[in-house]
Amino acid sequence: MKRQWAGRRPSVSKLAETRGQLLYEWRHLKSKLRRRAPERYRSYRALERPHPHPLFRIVPGKVRDWEGMER
Repeated sequence: MKRQWAGRRPSVSKLAETRGQLLYEWRHLKSKLRRRAPERYRSYRALERPHPHPLFRIVPGKVRDWEGMER
């Protein structure tokens, strides 16, 4: 480790993501859990709005265009 980094964390910019995309991904994950891990699904099914990872900054918006779904 170089001396200049000793005891310091490098700064990391947060990634902006839309609220719609976060909720879309959450519904997708819950759908997969329902089929693949029902016991885990039951522990999360009531959670409607998950907390994003600290790396993300949630901004207003819809599901991203790359998902190719009907809106």
